[in-house]
Amino acid sequence: MFPFWSEYALPDLPDYPAICEALRLVGDLARQYDHRLTFHPGPYVVLGTPRDDVATKSIIELDHHSRVFDLMGFEPSHWNKINIHVRGVYDSKIKAMDRFCERFHRLSDGCRKRLTVENDDTPNAYSVDDLLYLHDKINIPIVFDIHHARFCRGTMTSEEAFHAAIKTWPPGIRPIVHYSESQEGRKPLAHSDYVEGPIAFYGCEDQVDCHIECKAKDKALLRYRDVAQLSWQQSLYPGQPGIGPGAPHDVTSS
Repeated sequence: MFPFWSEYALPDLPDYPAICEALRLVGDLARQYDHRLTFHPGPYVVLGTPRDDVATKSIIELDHHSRVFDLMGFEPSHWNKINIHVRGVYDSKIKAMDRFCERFHRLSDGCRKRLTVENDDTPNAYSVDDLLYLHDKINIPIVFDIHHARFCRGTMTSEEAFHAAIKTWPPGIRPIVHYSESQEGRKPLAHSDYVEGPIAFYGCEDQVDCHIECKAKDKALLRYRDVAQLSWQQSLYPGQPGIGPGAPHDVTSS
């Protein structure tokens, strides 16, 4: 959205008034259509780094993200989350997470109220049970990534990690989970264009919001929604003609 974001302040941009107006309109549209907007800053935002210069730029960039939500008219809360990873293990996980906590307290109040942390996708990185250490220290919610948990399990099953993560969210805020699948013929960690599912919510379908991460973006979401709806209809009316895989997408039941 804003290249080299850590190198300047938004009010210093020559078209700042127009930026503010555009962001206000974005917020108005999101509220009008009940859309939940979130941020996922890139891999160079690292609060657990041993390098103070990297940490300082990370803090600046996170605070800028939070300021954008302010300009959209959103009150600071995890409803509009700013989601990051701990990233590197460096000297040790505990030391990296302790640095994360120290830098967390240097963020603006609004940013702290929006920040969440996500489990990683490499075996020796941060699983949900690692991230519970952060939650205990600074009360930060955990975003559970179902796909990542295949590769970085920790000591929990996927179901145990799912429930442990959603319990870290504050009352009144729907937890968010991430779902993706591997791209066939590529590295297992690479996201696919579409998802086939089914997505396992472990009995919490009506308690969480799910972000589907795939290359086809909105097209993937719409296709999965159609498939899930047809599957649901088929389970209600087994054997009924016109319902189930291969049926037209506008099928309804009465």
